[in-house]
Amino acid sequence: MRIRPLNLVYLTALCLSFSWGLFIPLYPVVLRSLGATPIAICLAFTLFNAISASLRLPFGYLADRLGKEKFMFWSCLVTGLASTIAVMSIGVESLILAISVLGIATALYYQTTYSLVADLTRGRRLGKAYSILNSMSQAGWLAAPLVAGFFMEANMLRFLFLVALISAIMASLATKSLQRSSSTVVQREGEPLSKSLIKTLRIGWMIMVSELLCGLAVGFFQPSASVFLNEVLMGSYDEVGVIFTIAGMAMLIAQYPGGFFMDKFGGHVLYAFSVFASSVPLMFFSHSRAIIEAALIMILYYFIGGFRWISGDGMLAQHYPQELRTLAMGMTWALWRSGFAVGSLACGFVWQDLGIRSTFIVSSVLFIAAAIIAFRISALRRKAKI
Repeated sequence: MRIRPLNLVYLTALCLSFSWGLFIPLYPVVLRSLGATPIAICLAFTLFNAISASLRLPFGYLADRLGKEKFMFWSCLVTGLASTIAVMSIGVESLILAISVLGIATALYYQTTYSLVADLTRGRRLGKAYSILNSMSQAGWLAAPLVAGFFMEANMLRFLFLVALISAIMASLATKSLQRSSSTVVQREGEPLSKSLIKTLRIGWMIMVSELLCGLAVGFFQPSASVFLNEVLMGSYDEVGVIFTIAGMAMLIAQYPGGFFMDKFGGHVLYAFSVFASSVPLMFFSHSRAIIEAALIMILYYFIGGFRWISGDGMLAQHYPQELRTLAMGMTWALWRSGFAVGSLACGFVWQDLGIRSTFIVSSVLFIAAAIIAFRISALRRKAKI
């Protein structure tokens, strides 16, 4: 029986997100268990995001000309390579290399996949399609921290990364089937990259600035959150894993209403409100004194993040014409990753000099700045329609 191309995309998202989820959420704790310093942890995130950011633009441009399905398949192969590196050598240096290779995998995957889904839906109920895609992606992250926490408690890191490798192989098989379908048109000819870049910047430079600030904000949160729960609030490895899983579930729950509101009100409006709302729980998180209190606040932050996630995807798909969509997504998410990389690096210094709680305050302020620009984008969008 022939499987619909969209379902193959969803299956790939599930398997890849599970593989990446075994690496990323508890990655700071894994490195700390191996003796890594805060600077080393944040440097690892910086490399991961810098590599991903630097490749988004060229990969976005080439995907329309070589085939989006191919780029998804290559992402699965590179994820398998990263997992293999981690399986073969458990150490700070090898794990930093592994997550750096994952940066290549994410650069191949994200703008290609979301643009492909927009092509397959042809603009009809895009919010629903993105809600399913994001739900499948988040489902992988739900189970992954639990599995990672279990293997860490059992001191079985090698098996953890072996499971990540198996999941990457399953994703590659699904995407290989997708390659055999003829669901999208490959644009083998088009205007030069320089002209496409100028058009993309002219249409959406404010979106890119807002996403850059959001990336900075997440860069200050991601490297320090799991360590804050583990070392400051004295949560065990498996408790931290459970917290991340429940938080991921909250983000998953937000996908369906997020897709509904996006189809009803548009991605621009939902994005502006969700970015602003993301700043509030981070302020409270920075003042947490107990593991349960911090867990509840973190769950709220991830729930709001689910709306921010799907509305940002939809805003880009709705804002740009089809011929610029993949490139625009690549450029915007390259800036987001650049912000994440710079934020991760700066996080290490703020963490070390001002304390780990300060990193969450900085993250909150950056979200407020991004929200101001996002509301301006929404206002200009409404004015243009009048």
